Amino acid sequence: MLSFDESKHEYRWKGKVVPSVTQVLKPLSDYSMVPDEVLNRKRDIGVAVHKAIELDLAGDLDESSIDDIWAGYFEGWKKFKAESGFIVTKSEQKGYSEKYGYAGTLDLLGELPKTGPALIDTKTCAVLMPSVGPQTAAYAEIAKQPRINRYALQLSPEGLYSLAPCQDKADWAIFQAALTLHKWRNKHV
Repeated sequence: MLSFDESKHEYRWKGKVVPSVTQVLKPLSDYSMVPDEVLNRKRDIGVAVHKAIELDLAGDLDESSIDDIWAGYFEGWKKFKAESGFIVTKSEQKGYSEKYGYAGTLDLLGELPKTGPALIDTKTCAVLMPSVGPQTAAYAEIAKQPRINRYALQLSPEGLYSLAPCQDKADWAIFQAALTLHKWRNKHV
């Protein structure tokens, strides 16, 4: 029922295009001051790191294929995995909310030994955008676990990581407001 065209970053539910979490939240993250070449390079790094993590979790990663440009981010992932004891149950899981009419791909779902069930969104940016809270809330809804512990795993090019909890109770309401505005704009603009 859900399909995804990676080249267009387009989700379809039963053949109909539906908004993605990223599209819905785009107005909440201003990257206008960042040159396109920098954004494109950072996007490519993020895609490569996400794919490497997915392959690592599946046991299919050839570590000799890791490019020096993003090797540090992957080292941060390995440190997080070893130090946190995170047990992954799902990785790069695409999903759709029939109730709210949007789709997305959650990065990591699993269990942190010290805090329990966890939804983790992996980031390769230098500064976490405030929209990461609403983003993880949207993924939690897709996973049908709205009360799950949500985190942003920030990986650095130096091979470090930090795990930031997303605990703002308003996160889901902010995502819903952004989704309402997104749908209104698509209908009227």
